[in-house]
Amino acid sequence: MNSRSAPKLAFCVLFLLVCNEQIGAQDAPSLFEQGQKWFAMREWNKAIDCCNEAMKLDPKYTRALHLRGSCYSESGEIKKALADLTEVIRREPQSGLAFYDRGNTYLRARYLDKAVDDLNESIRLDPENYWAFSARGSAIGQKGDYKQALVDFNEAVRLAPKTAKTSVIYRYRGVVLRELEELVKAIDDLNEAIELDSKDPLAYLCRGTVWEKKLQWKMANEDYSEAIRLNPKLIEPRERRASVRLTLGLFESAIRDYDFLIAVNRKSASYLVGRSVARSSKGDFSKAVEDCDEAIKLDPKNSRAHRGRGEALLGQEEWEKASKEFDECVRLAPRDPECRASRAWFKAVCPEKEYRDAAKALEDAEQACELSSWKNPRCIESLAAAYAEKGDFSSATKWQLKALDDPSYKRPEAVKLLRSGQDRLKLYEAKKPYRLSAMD
Repeated sequence: MNSRSAPKLAFCVLFLLVCNEQIGAQDAPSLFEQGQKWFAMREWNKAIDCCNEAMKLDPKYTRALHLRGSCYSESGEIKKALADLTEVIRREPQSGLAFYDRGNTYLRARYLDKAVDDLNESIRLDPENYWAFSARGSAIGQKGDYKQALVDFNEAVRLAPKTAKTSVIYRYRGVVLRELEELVKAIDDLNEAIELDSKDPLAYLCRGTVWEKKLQWKMANEDYSEAIRLNPKLIEPRERRASVRLTLGLFESAIRDYDFLIAVNRKSASYLVGRSVARSSKGDFSKAVEDCDEAIKLDPKNSRAHRGRGEALLGQEEWEKASKEFDECVRLAPRDPECRASRAWFKAVCPEKEYRDAAKALEDAEQACELSSWKNPRCIESLAAAYAEKGDFSSATKWQLKALDDPSYKRPEAVKLLRSGQDRLKLYEAKKPYRLSAMD
């Protein structure tokens, strides 16, 4: 063959391929198979186009209708998905898969009762479908029945092979175990999920939330960081990491996280308040006040913003302004224990006598402790300070000891917090009240 004939041959081959493709395009099952390929690649619109063409050729081709409904479900077009899948069930009432897909669509739309009904039927028709057990567990869990959800997830785990795809079942069960406070088992499941699919950012996110419950802040920070590395666009792990970094005393790192979040959503008062806390914690009170000013412009009724501004103003020794902020905070959120505790603390420890009021401090502190079920050490410390201001140092010592017995004071990163609490205890034991300084 000479070189001149090669282009002609290539053209002929291309022509035949195009003809074959066009011939195939006239065949509904072939179009359906092509749609399945697009579905596997998450190209929902292209898959839908294939299904539409298949049903033009054969309006009764139920498999194409089913696939189109699944594509609509995956792409968030819930009404269209439900219409298609309901028609599939009308045509094939014994299809466990159709009931599963419609149940899963109801689950996506948070129609939880309808989801459970469909998934019940799916499981009746196909008791080996572990995805149906997993979906029903999710629906029941979202309804708040974690014990029954766990039963379904246990069955899903029993039936499912261990693959990267089924790792999500372990992730879901780990979350349910977290809600049931079975934290060791939750970690085990999330470890398994990560072992099966180490590239799933949500598995690291979920494990991070369990580390938080276990007060393992460094581990939580590491998991949130890995979730962000795997998917930098995820918001929740960055929100949680910013909060954890505040707890760890990594204020500059927390500020960087809040900078990112604020750039994504400049109308979030919550992010501005978070950054203000980090700035106050590192002594940058003027910028902290600026953040709270902006947050209050966005959301004038945001009690956390008023409390944050009050805390920053304490650092600037602006006692009158701080007093007004704490009053506004309590007015806006009278049942928020943190608001009550902040005002109680201010009225108990302010260096300026005219702002101290032992009776009101005690009233606020007791309400703060009751609202937090006597489990918040900050509220309990405010109660101790209020008793010290009243002159009841025996009670002050008692409550300060209780606050220091909280597990949060025993973590390695809480050394500074523990020492300051112990210093206050020594003052109360010496029958002396505590007075705030700008360095606190």
